[in-house]
Amino acid sequence: MGEGAFDVAAFARAFDHHSRDFTDHLNQIFAHMREECPIAWTPAYGGFWVLTRYEDVRQVVLDDANWSKLPGMSIPSNREAHDPPTFLPGDLDPPEHDVYRQLLDPLLSPAALVRLGPFIRQTVRELIDGFIEKGEADLVVDLAAPLTAIVTLKFAGLPLEDWPNYVAERREANAAPLPAEEEIRIVMERFEWTRQAFLKAYDEQQGNPVPGGMIERIFNARIDGRELTRDEYLAIMLNVVIGGLETTQALLGSAWLHLAHHPEDREDLRANLDLMPAAVEEMLRCFSPQPGLARTALADVELGGQLIRKGEKVFMCWASANYDAAKFDEPERFDIRRKPNRHLTFGAGVHQCYGRNLTRLEAQICMAEVLTRLPDYRVIDERVEHIPDSSTVYGYLSLPVTFTPGERLA
Repeated sequence: MGEGAFDVAAFARAFDHHSRDFTDHLNQIFAHMREECPIAWTPAYGGFWVLTRYEDVRQVVLDDANWSKLPGMSIPSNREAHDPPTFLPGDLDPPEHDVYRQLLDPLLSPAALVRLGPFIRQTVRELIDGFIEKGEADLVVDLAAPLTAIVTLKFAGLPLEDWPNYVAERREANAAPLPAEEEIRIVMERFEWTRQAFLKAYDEQQGNPVPGGMIERIFNARIDGRELTRDEYLAIMLNVVIGGLETTQALLGSAWLHLAHHPEDREDLRANLDLMPAAVEEMLRCFSPQPGLARTALADVELGGQLIRKGEKVFMCWASANYDAAKFDEPERFDIRRKPNRHLTFGAGVHQCYGRNLTRLEAQICMAEVLTRLPDYRVIDERVEHIPDSSTVYGYLSLPVTFTPGERLA
């Protein structure tokens, strides 16, 4: 090993997904662990198991009888108290989880999202119009972040003009991550503007909700004949809106960087935009916006030949499972024609990400517009800024580019 080289084996023995080394060497770490220690114990944060192979991860995520989301999906847990839940339905196991999930799924089905397609495309075009004549932009700051915020607010039924406040709050939180051991009280302070905006909307939309928005759906919902409480409303809004602000943004940043560094892939996709749905699935496989989530064993369970004892935690690494050669041919190759492509980026089973169809739709439209209108964009690599703590979101704070100036559409 050369002087200053990253010691991947040492990292695997003391795996820490909150460290900057994890952010900087994620693929290298997972490649080593899949081969050498696919189910690895780390002493970090009280100790937990790291799952890096596809079948082990899939076995856990599909087995709700033996694996629980409680006391939290992050390690260390960002919430020990369960009452009231901070995020709904993300903080719950079945069958409680299913009640809230049934409220949201109809809003996020592919058929329901068709009405958002023209709005997304128009928003992307207006954002690109804002910088296309300059020949330079930051594709995260000027496009991905505002796009995902505006679309999420539209979906929720919140004022679109407030999008800069949501973006600023999430950017500040991601740029200066809290120590991993901080309690939920401190974490929630990072969402204070967002929380107050949700409560304001709750008061203002009583009796007159924005038609077609998620808030209207929540107000009209009934559980065992009762209306949802204010706490339930807030927990649903935090779960859906915050997730919507980050996932697509992170995916787009990683994909744009890859295509800039692999012009053959970019030209292939530009020449075959009809393959965009399949291409976005490959982006999701290769550039998982969320590296993984946790579960806690409800009983002693044997997993891949390893005994996991009741009460022990596992970290299911989607970002590693998606590169497992036992599941994917030539997993290191970016292939917009890959079929089948059963990646685990959105999880699986009853907990599969409910925003997955919106992420796909936003990514397909935005990628097509960028490749069409900024075909020769070049990333200024020395100014690229990564989210430093990739334990929850793997993406970029800044992705500056230059390109041949173009014309506005309006």
